[in-house]
Amino acid sequence: MYVLSFRDLSGRHAQGITAGELLEFPSVGKTTDWRRPESLRDRFLAGEVRRVDWGDVGGVFADRRVCFIVHGFNVDRDHGYAGYGAMAQELLGLGPALDLPPVTGADLVIPILWPGDWYLPAINYPFEMGDVRETGRRFGAFLRGPASLAASFAFVSHSLGARVVLETITQAVLSGPPPQASFELAILSAPAADQDELDNPRYHAGVKVLERIMVVSSPDDEVLGFAYPAGNIIEAALWRGEKARARALGRHGPKALKPQSAAREKLRWFQIAEGPADPCLHGDYFPAPWAGAAKAWNRQRKAFGRFLHQALGPGFKPGWPPERELPR
Repeated sequence: MYVLSFRDLSGRHAQGITAGELLEFPSVGKTTDWRRPESLRDRFLAGEVRRVDWGDVGGVFADRRVCFIVHGFNVDRDHGYAGYGAMAQELLGLGPALDLPPVTGADLVIPILWPGDWYLPAINYPFEMGDVRETGRRFGAFLRGPASLAASFAFVSHSLGARVVLETITQAVLSGPPPQASFELAILSAPAADQDELDNPRYHAGVKVLERIMVVSSPDDEVLGFAYPAGNIIEAALWRGEKARARALGRHGPKALKPQSAAREKLRWFQIAEGPADPCLHGDYFPAPWAGAAKAWNRQRKAFGRFLHQALGPGFKPGWPPERELPR
């Protein structure tokens, strides 16, 4: 399995951003054990992870449909690889949890590692936008460079990863000759972004080139209900263009799009509203193999994995979660 890393694997916790580096891990199959996240640093330093030579990266991507999976805030390297690697495994038809055939809409499913972990739990979240923007700049350059011969790109994100995705696509089309690949789809799950983020002028060019956009939200999301509004106040003081008072797209869904919105005719909204008996919380989208058998793939995580498998393919007809009508 391939992983695209934008962080220094040679150092310890909370290392900085690096240029995109494509890494190849030993073959992943149904017997792969994700329950105890391995130290990527130790494996990297021991030579167990192969760096794909820069001259060979183009051959990996050429004429292939590529889906990138982007984690959010408060995810370190090891848990990012384990949780998002486990989801990639299922989408590739190699996993035991969902027992699905290979997804029809992607030839490669590649987890992304970026410096979204914390220095102090939750405290540094408002300061994270610098890493989001720098990761997007470097990720966009990677798409314009060695990955530019791909047939198409799709993106799946969780939480703050939505801003990484929007930043990346925008940088890919504005900062130089855009890649020949089409930007087929962005699935933003529990996006830690404002309700009107898709109409943010900063991301207009990126939203414009996307062919399809899907937002998956939950009104029971406890993190986006409490931590997001508080973090926005500090974030707005630090970063130009950020709003101090805004509700989260991943909890409340989108606001009515502007009449000339680039997202019009391509946005679909899905809301997980299971109620207090079995709420879908912020962490109930991607697997947590280290949490034990019962919690690693709880009901919502399995359902979301099947949703991704269907949404990435052609002729998508949602069963769960229900699709909501967009506000007008």
